[in-house]
Amino acid sequence: ASGKGAGGIWFPAPQLNPRQGYSQKPVVWRFEWPQHIIDKLVTSENPSGTISNSDLELAGGLIHLEALAQTFDVRERTLLS
Repeated sequence: ASGKGAGGIWFPAPQLNPRQGYSQKPVVWRFEWPQHIIDKLVTSENPSGTISNSDLELAGGLIHLEALAQTFDVRERTLLS
């Protein structure tokens, strides 16, 4: 994640079953932060912002997991350890 957005790629394990409409291929995703989020980011030009880069990193990690859950059946699977 950065001040502009977040993105990632999943290389699914062979034992994961794709959801309907998807195939056993890598999942690539990209998300641009909305302007109201960018405007609240703490920067040297905006030291009184309320959103840190760490907040965006955490949000990017959650979106990364959601991208996998939307494309593969990950019920009862350990995704991170």
